[in-house]
Amino acid sequence: MSSKPSQKKSIQPEPDITYHCIKFMLVGVAATATMHEIKAGAKQEDVQKFRSDCKNFLIESILQIKQRFDLEAEIHDIVSCIAPGNAAARVPSSLVQIIQKLPYLNEILDAAKLYLEWREHVFEDDLKPDLYWDEYWKIVKDAKTPTREPKYPNLTKFVEILASFPFSNAPVERVFSILKRIKTEHRTSLKSSSLVALLQCRMAMKNDKLTSARLKPSQRALDLADKMKASATDEKAKELRKKFLDELFSEENV
Repeated sequence: MSSKPSQKKSIQPEPDITYHCIKFMLVGVAATATMHEIKAGAKQEDVQKFRSDCKNFLIESILQIKQRFDLEAEIHDIVSCIAPGNAAARVPSSLVQIIQKLPYLNEILDAAKLYLEWREHVFEDDLKPDLYWDEYWKIVKDAKTPTREPKYPNLTKFVEILASFPFSNAPVERVFSILKRIKTEHRTSLKSSSLVALLQCRMAMKNDKLTSARLKPSQRALDLADKMKASATDEKAKELRKKFLDELFSEENV
C-alpha cells in the first residue's frame, strides 16, 4: 500500500488487491535500524513475520476507519487543509472559518499567531507539495527561529489536533498483541491463570535473555495428563495436579 495521498473512497485494503512487495513495507525511521539488527541475528522467516504483521496493522487500521467514520462528513473537508498540496498552496487562504467551526482550538493555541504562521510557513525552503504528509509537517515542526525557538508552535499544535485519532482502535492494536499470539482462534480455552503464567514466563525469558528448551514428555506423563479434567474447579485442579505429580514421580523412581 502506498502512503501517498489518495481519494478516501478509493482506498480498498481488502486482500484481493495488489500490494507493494512485503520487503518494501514501510516500518518507520526508528524501526529501520532495528530491522537491520533483526536481520543480522534472526531467521528470515521472523523478519517476514514482522513485516507481515506491519502490513496487517495498516490493513486493519484502514478497515476500522472506513467502518467507524462517515467519510463524507464535513470534518474531512476541514482537515483537508493539512494535506501537503493544500497547505503549500494555502488552501484555504485563511483558517478563520476552521477556528469558528472548532472553537475549542482557541483554548489551546493563539489563533492570531496561527493565521500568521499559516501564511509564512510556505516559504520554508524544503517544503514541497508532493512530499509525504509526515515529511511535510516534520519540516514545519523542526523549523527554528534564529534563537532556536520553535518557529511555528501554533501551526504545529493545530496540525497535531486535526490529525489526531482519538477513538479506541483496539482491533488494530491487537494485531501486535502478545496475548493474541498465545490465545489463538484455535486455542481459546486457556484459563486466565494459565495465560498470566505464560505471559510472565515469556517476559522473564526476554528480560533475562533466556532461551526455551524442547521437552519431550514420557508416554506415562502424557497418559496422566490425558486424565486431567479441563473443566475442573481450582480446588479440584490442585488436587488432580498433586495426584498427577505423585504418580509421575513414583513412576520415574520405579
